[in-house]
Amino acid sequence: MSGLRILQACFQKTGASVVAIRKYIIHKYPSLGLERRGYLLKQALKRELNRGVIRQVKGKGASGSFVVVQKSKPPQKSKNRKKGSALDPEPQVKLEDVLPLAFTRLCEPKEASYSLIRKYVSQYYPKLRVDIRPQLLKNALQRAVERGQLEQITGKGASGTFQLKKSGEKPLLGGSLMEYAILSAIAAMNEPKTCSTTALKKYVLENHPGANSNYQMHLLKKTLQKCEKNGWLEQISGKGFSGTFQLSFPYYPSPGVLFPKKESGGSDDEDEDDDDDESSEDSEDEEPPPKR
Repeated sequence: MSGLRILQACFQKTGASVVAIRKYIIHKYPSLGLERRGYLLKQALKRELNRGVIRQVKGKGASGSFVVVQKSKPPQKSKNRKKGSALDPEPQVKLEDVLPLAFTRLCEPKEASYSLIRKYVSQYYPKLRVDIRPQLLKNALQRAVERGQLEQITGKGASGTFQLKKSGEKPLLGGSLMEYAILSAIAAMNEPKTCSTTALKKYVLENHPGANSNYQMHLLKKTLQKCEKNGWLEQISGKGFSGTFQLSFPYYPSPGVLFPKKESGGSDDEDEDDDDDESSEDSEDEEPPPKR
């Protein structure tokens, strides 16, 4: 969910009102459950205000209207610089923007409840029609458990909580569109999202190495300190640049963000077990289960 895109979509002359932002998110991102979790919007607005991405033009706190802060153009550099000076490095992605996806990918084990899986699959895989044919999803979950691709942590049948099982670094689930949808849903909706600094260091060096690895580690340390100070992360073990951190705000990336390579080549051949039994649905809105 991009705060900039949401504000731009809701923008009026006087800015984007909180009411308009809330309506837009409820319609566009139903899996967030904002109708009953209004605090999520307050946290997100506060976070973007602290980062200087948005500015409040009306009201106070989590009310009124907001606008996107326009980035000022950097001053032109002198053309008479010495030829022997090193070339400026290309602008790097801010590590604070990288961390939510890193936590989502690195957190282990990954697990999610049936209701959260169904919400995610319904939102991002409408062709599977799990909202009107829930038995397809239930059958797929039960088959995955029988095959050893998922482990059922709580509940019975197709209810409860399911955990991804892996072989080395690779999830055992995958292949058909339905299996890939379940994989994406569990990885994205898993809560809480925690990660060790050791795994974060490796992830940053492999995916965002920068020009100098030592300096990149220095940036990561400063970024973790900044995020903890602003309440975006919580250190749940260790001290300083060691131990484990936990993401303090909800982050549920789409399949295209989570697995961009796979998403570009997805298949649509999913008509397994057309069991249209509209069996009784456990439709209660569950919160993500606590990590065991």
